[in-house]
Amino acid sequence: EMTLSLGHILERGGKRAARRNAAESETVVRSRSFEVARLSVMARVTRAFLAVSASSLNRRLQEADVETADDIRASIGTMVTAGASPRAELIRSNLDYETTRLDLRDLERQEDVAIVRLSSLWGDINPRFSAVSGEIDSLFALPSREELLRRLESGPAMERMLALVDAREKDIALARAAGAADLLVSAGYRRLNADN
Repeated sequence: EMTLSLGHILERGGKRAARRNAAESETVVRSRSFEVARLSVMARVTRAFLAVSASSLNRRLQEADVETADDIRASIGTMVTAGASPRAELIRSNLDYETTRLDLRDLERQEDVAIVRLSSLWGDINPRFSAVSGEIDSLFALPSREELLRRLESGPAMERMLALVDAREKDIALARAAGAADLLVSAGYRRLNADN
């Protein structure tokens, strides 16, 4: 006995189109998720860069303060030597100078930490640079409130949320389509060999 049978399932209820639509929607969601993640990394790098730039600016300002405190201390020292100021003024100016130097050391450490944080975003905790270039004020101009709101409405995070909603709606359509019964069409050939 030999039997040959061929069959084909005829999907009903738009199952194939629903599967394709659901897969395309998931692709869009993944693409939007990638864009959101990319922008998040860019924002972290920008914040880290700005932190290094601000720390560097603070350190330079403090260096100027240390020089000023040293100049004042030298001037008061001259006045104390000449007998025009009491010795207590020299002690106070020395204390001010040492305080500004300690503040400078703190700011240098803060700058070092900011540099390591920026470098770590590239996976390197041993930075190969000691400074960044650029002025904080000239990096970019802030957009208006209306422009920010417009960007939020059309930004990747919003597009991702809309794509996610669309994907879930297509998943629901796929689930509904799965409820329709399929047809099985088959044809076959059977041959019987009989022994006499």
